Amino acid sequence: LSGIRSGASAGAMGCMAAYNDIDGMPCHANRELLTDILREEMGFDGLVMSDGCGVDRLEPVVGSLEKAGAAAVHAGVDLNLWNDAFLKLEEAAASGLLDENDIDTAVRRILTVKFRLGLFENPYVDEAEVRRHVATENNRQTALEIAREVPVLLENRNSTLPLPDSVKSIAVIGPNSDTVLNQLGDYTSWQEEGRVITVLEGIRQEASAGCEVLSVQGCSVRGQDKSGFPEALEAATKADVTVLVLGGSSTREPGGNFADNGAMFMNDFTGEIDCGEGRDLADIRLGGVQEELALEIRKLNKPLVGVLIQGRPHAVPRLAKACDALLCGWYPGEQGGKAIAEILFGKTAPSGRLPVSIPRDSGQLPVYYNRKDIENYVDMSAEPLYPFGYGLSYSRFSLSDFRFDQERLSRSELMDGKKFRLHLKLTNSGDRAASEVVQLYIHDKESSVTRRNRELKDFQKTFLPPGGSRELTLELDAEALKVYDWKMNPVLEPGNITVMAGTASNCIHFEKDVQILP
Repeated sequence: LSGIRSGASAGAMGCMAAYNDIDGMPCHANRELLTDILREEMGFDGLVMSDGCGVDRLEPVVGSLEKAGAAAVHAGVDLNLWNDAFLKLEEAAASGLLDENDIDTAVRRILTVKFRLGLFENPYVDEAEVRRHVATENNRQTALEIAREVPVLLENRNSTLPLPDSVKSIAVIGPNSDTVLNQLGDYTSWQEEGRVITVLEGIRQEASAGCEVLSVQGCSVRGQDKSGFPEALEAATKADVTVLVLGGSSTREPGGNFADNGAMFMNDFTGEIDCGEGRDLADIRLGGVQEELALEIRKLNKPLVGVLIQGRPHAVPRLAKACDALLCGWYPGEQGGKAIAEILFGKTAPSGRLPVSIPRDSGQLPVYYNRKDIENYVDMSAEPLYPFGYGLSYSRFSLSDFRFDQERLSRSELMDGKKFRLHLKLTNSGDRAASEVVQLYIHDKESSVTRRNRELKDFQKTFLPPGGSRELTLELDAEALKVYDWKMNPVLEPGNITVMAGTASNCIHFEKDVQILP
């Protein structure tokens, strides 16, 4: 709810209803959620669109398409996406299932957004503008800048990365080393030749002159065929270092069967796709024989760098142990191969931090940082393999000189706009220019409901030269300190709150209580 509130307050003009239900009430028919909370409580004045065929999915619940459409419009769904139920609204109104005032309200919201966007004054666009703004050099540069922020360095034993200039040959191996669409994520359209730079191409571009780059696929994402292992091992044996590019795929394969909402049917699960809409996994280890390939290459006892191109956090404890360095590239986009290569060769310092926790095993799930109290399992730790907010750098950073402006504020002061402000100094104590992400967490120690052990409330990403320092200020306002009580009302409660600052959810450098007075 806090995310929806932030979007609404930032001026978002459209929301999409979800497929899920809350306590048995489908979202597309939930008037309390879509009208009472979203519109009246949060002040959202845009339109709500259905998810694909989401209203039609009400039919088994309410009994007919007419009733489904009426329920959705009354709840606050204004705009249709592929629902036959909305084609039955006239019949629903004629039979008394739907009040025409609800239709008028939905139409008014849609027209209001169209007026705000200027669609009546300027209903058409110049199609030639597409070529002037898409696939331009500026676009490519923007894609590269974004891609540089994506990868997260998870392991770097013995400073394996960045690769030294002494490396004269590199074996680039793995199913995601040179597969264009696997870098791009779910619902990706076909790309023009040469527009996407794969990891292999990026390494070839960024490697020093005279460095030999060998390329072998080795295996597929999910297949069991090991016939490529010997060639991969031969290449790894010849090379000074191996870059093993593994992970998953959301590529939409040609010839697949799709559901009415655009998701691919699970009974077509015969190819490489293991992530995206309609592609859930029971086992989140790497698919196929990828891990086996990594363990075989590890036996060569030569430097091994792992790169994960993936849309979900795979459980990779054995891979993490096998690799000297491990970089999570997620789906880095069309310039992702170049950005990853820049990091591998040290032309860019890794600065990404995990937006999720990476588990050790499927049996741990769910794994997330903002949990309540939890005990370890008998057979493994309950802690994630890599926690939320985590990420290594090529440099070293320190936090110091912590101080609050005020450690006590009343509820009325906070509601009037005052904030708890934590000042600190961030110093790059290493010998490389790099970025660090300073993170602010809280734990409410006196609450009417059970609270999370840690809740991220603010963060700042800061670039510093070697030896450089900067004063930072992290803030807690009334919205950040509110809690949803047992009636789901956002309230600001008095009491003591522990404030924590650090560089990851498990790496806290400072901890102190502040107090909200009655």
